[in-house]
Amino acid sequence: MVAVSWKTHGPIVGSLGLAGDGDDTALIMSVERAFDIRLADDEVSRLRTVGELHDLVVSKLPRPMGSVCLAAHAFYRVRAGLGDGARRIGPRTAIDDLVRPVERRGLWRRLRESDGLDMPPLAVPRWLSTVILALWPLMALLGLLVPLFQGGWSNRCVLGAAVGGLLFPLLAFGMTKPLARELPVGTVDVGDLSRAVLALNFGRLARESGSWREDGVWRALAGVIGSEVSVVPERIGRRTRFI
Repeated sequence: MVAVSWKTHGPIVGSLGLAGDGDDTALIMSVERAFDIRLADDEVSRLRTVGELHDLVVSKLPRPMGSVCLAAHAFYRVRAGLGDGARRIGPRTAIDDLVRPVERRGLWRRLRESDGLDMPPLAVPRWLSTVILALWPLMALLGLLVPLFQGGWSNRCVLGAAVGGLLFPLLAFGMTKPLARELPVGTVDVGDLSRAVLALNFGRLARESGSWREDGVWRALAGVIGSEVSVVPERIGRRTRFI
């Protein structure tokens, strides 16, 4: 293996806290999709740290044949999808200078369709997320009280509280998904967007260009993991454990 130096900012996370309740499976599937590889169950079962996953991902990628900068390759792919006037757009061009917030979903759809690349998901407005989270316990309480008033305390009360508490956030966030137009965290300009796109499509772009570097694999992997477990990528280290 080639020695690679990774710079980090802030304390390294000791554990990602994956408890084996499906979030670990979702993480592996995201890694497979991002790097266009397949990881065998026995290989995954032996993984204990992010560094071990990185080494496994590197072993699955085709041998690099060129020296193309993947970050630049991703930027030009994204820029090409922006349409007319794209040549005037640079990495530091603010996304808000290109489209208004209400037009972001259309831009994301256009980039996805023109390039066929996965895009980082837009988020619902923060105020709407706050409202949903504030109503969550109230809906659980309502699910508890309705059966109680109808027939006294019973298993129906427990079931009602469970249904109200579990289904409400799923339905609420699902119904408000068409309103998602907030930029992903840390995405301000076209350069940020290009790096996010690279992390989600590293394998495909590496095969197209025939080029990749281990430090690029690490940044992409940390980005994918950080997105899945809501951890700043810079705080993920080689010794960070999954459990």
